[in-house]
Amino acid sequence: MHRVFILALACLSFSCTIRKTTETEEVVRQYIRLSVALGDHDPNSLDYYYGPSEWVADVRAHPPKLAEIKQASLDLIARLQSTSPGPLHKDFLVGQLRAMVTRADLLRGIRPSFDQEAGALFALAVVPEANHEAMESIRKEVARLLPGTGTLADRYAAFDQKLIIPENKVAAVMERALQGCRERTLQHLRLPAGEGVKVEYVSNRPWNAYSRYQGSFRSLIQINADFALTVDRALALACHEGYPGHHAYNSMQEAQLVRREGRLELLV
Repeated sequence: MHRVFILALACLSFSCTIRKTTETEEVVRQYIRLSVALGDHDPNSLDYYYGPSEWVADVRAHPPKLAEIKQASLDLIARLQSTSPGPLHKDFLVGQLRAMVTRADLLRGIRPSFDQEAGALFALAVVPEANHEAMESIRKEVARLLPGTGTLADRYAAFDQKLIIPENKVAAVMERALQGCRERTLQHLRLPAGEGVKVEYVSNRPWNAYSRYQGSFRSLIQINADFALTVDRALALACHEGYPGHHAYNSMQEAQLVRREGRLELLV
């Protein structure tokens, strides 16, 4: 009996060791936890996390310091770069972790150059200089379309005022805009069954609108009521935040990549 117990314990320990050292799971879990920890310091760094709450309960209860998040991210980058090719999407994870390192530095008051920041956060190369001739050509065309007196900016603002949606009709217009965008999107894309959005009106935000993915193919779209909405901007927001924008993209990503392919790093 003693030998059977020892053998069973050895088998159990071996299986647990295999699970603990499954590289994909461990690296992804660490990445998720670091992302959520950074988001606790700075909500603007984290759009969403819809994975199991127990995976991140301890880091939310006791968030590591920004310097610790940076160092842990650097350690995870080094680990990823030293591993052999496998099921991990290493390039994606390394890019995300480098962005987290830069964001942690920014929150600590360390300021890179604009080009360095754009490269680290968004993988953008040096931004090319504006084509001033092309911009001037556009201004001339807008001026032709908006005859009258005053500066072009004043004339455009006066034209814009004519298209502002009355406050008591904003909700109805946004609902119809989302409905129309969804109908057009379904002509081209197959969205998951049961997907949908909820619209909420907020104030005192630095943006016009924001789509917060909540998992299970649902999103909360927040519209900033402090900004007047014109008809064209309502349609643009419905497209960008809803269909075929953030909500549709995140829903299809969850269905195809997270659920079907097991890409758990995309839970965050």
